[in-house]
Amino acid sequence: MRRRSEPVSFKSSDQVSSPDGGHALRLNFSETDQFSMGKLITISQVLTELLDEWEAIAGHDGYILRGISTGLNLTPQLCPHSINLILKRLHRDAELDNEAESCPPKYAG
Repeated sequence: MRRRSEPVSFKSSDQVSSPDGGHALRLNFSETDQFSMGKLITISQVLTELLDEWEAIAGHDGYILRGISTGLNLTPQLCPHSINLILKRLHRDAELDNEAESCPPKYAG
């Protein structure tokens, strides 16, 4: 699981080839990256193809995750808080509320 600020920071230019010849996204900054080394996150061929399709629609510059304004225009970048709203909506739509209530909390205190 990534911090919500990390997925919204990916730009189209962060899509690179991984050392093993596959595909990856370069995470340039992370709060947990103490030495600012960056990190390659391997992605599947399917995700690579979907990102290429999205670039054809949204353009080759800028952030991958973008919001949609009330006028149905793309915003420059999706805000990190929107990640929480999207995950909550997906959780609700998947009807996982009953499951979540029966699970003990992951962290206490």
